[in-house]
Amino acid sequence: TIVAKILYRSDNIVVIDTIGQGLSPAPHRSMMFVNSPDLVQTQMPIEQNASDGTWSVVTSSRDIGSVKNEDSTTMNNKNNVNAFLQLDIHRTMHQLFSSWLLQEKGNDPVVAILGTGGGSLVRALSQTMPSGSIECVEADEEVLHVAKSYFGLVDGSDDGDGKIRINSHCQLGEEYVDEQYQLLAKSSRDRTTRHKAGRTNNQKQRISATRTGEKAKYEHNQPALDALIIDVAAPSEPHGLVAIPPPAFLADDFVVKVKVLLSSRSSNKAGVVLWNVGNQQHATMDDGESHPDNSKTDHGNAEHLPQHIVDIKSKIARRFEHVYVQSTASNFVIIASDCSKLQDLMQ
Repeated sequence: TIVAKILYRSDNIVVIDTIGQGLSPAPHRSMMFVNSPDLVQTQMPIEQNASDGTWSVVTSSRDIGSVKNEDSTTMNNKNNVNAFLQLDIHRTMHQLFSSWLLQEKGNDPVVAILGTGGGSLVRALSQTMPSGSIECVEADEEVLHVAKSYFGLVDGSDDGDGKIRINSHCQLGEEYVDEQYQLLAKSSRDRTTRHKAGRTNNQKQRISATRTGEKAKYEHNQPALDALIIDVAAPSEPHGLVAIPPPAFLADDFVVKVKVLLSSRSSNKAGVVLWNVGNQQHATMDDGESHPDNSKTDHGNAEHLPQHIVDIKSKIARRFEHVYVQSTASNFVIIASDCSKLQDLMQ
C-alpha cells in the first residue's frame, strides 16, 4: 500500500510525503506548485523515527545508507548522492558541477544557486565541496519558508563544522546577478580611483604599497562567483506553459554580467555556469520568438536537439567560448565557461 500524506498546502505550494512498501524511489517528500502539479520542484528521501513513528527528510547524503530501497537492502555508499538527489536534472547538475568545480577551483569556491526550491541540490553540493560558500537565491519567500520548515535548509555553517557557509536570499535571481555585477563594478572603480590619486604623490614606494594593499583588499571582498547554477521556472506567456528558465535568464545583458562575475575571481577563466532548460514544445526567448520543439529523440546529438535548445546554446555561445548541452530524462543542462578544459570534462 502506498500512502500520500499532505504536510503543507497553500494557494501556491503543496508538500507531500509518499510512503509505502516497494516504493521506488524510496519513501520521499515532494514540493510542487499548485498551478503546475505535474512539475516536481523538489524531492528528497525521508526516514521514519523509530521512537515516535514520524517521518523527516534525510538532510545528508552521508546518511542515506539508513534508508532502504525497494528491495529492503542498504544503498551502496557510492550511490548516496544519486539516492539523495531523486530528480534526474539535479543529479546531472550535481555531477557536472562536482567534476568541474572541484577539479578547477580547489578550496573555498563561491557558488550561487538561482532557484533554491527545497534545497536538495544545495545540501548535496555542501557535502561535496570541501569548503566554501553557497548563496541560495529564491524569489518566493514562501518557498524559502517551506525549504527551511520541511526540507532541512539552514543558513550558516552546514553540518556544524564551519567549512561550508550557506546564505539564503529572498530575491529575484536576475536582480541578484545585477546587484553583484554593480558591486563588482564599483569595487573596480574605487580601486582605480585610489590608484590614480596615489600617483600624484610621486612616492613610488608608497604607490607600490598602496597597490599591493588595495589589490589584496579587493580580491578578498570582491562580490564575484566561481560557479552559478540557474534552476528557475516560471509561467510563460502567451502559451501558458512553464518556462525553464524564464527569458530574463537568457537575455544577452544577463549572460554578459554572468560572464564578468565568473571571470573576475579566476586568472585562468575557470568559472562555470549551468542552466536547467526545459524540454518544452515552445520556449519563449527574450527576442519574443517562439521556437517549436520538433525533435523527441537522440538529444545527445547536436543535429537532433530541439530547436529552442539550439537557439539558446547559440545565444550563450556569443559570450562564452565553450558551451555544451547535456540531456537528462526530462530536461537539458547547458554548461558554459571560457576555460578550454570544459571540453575535456564533456568528452
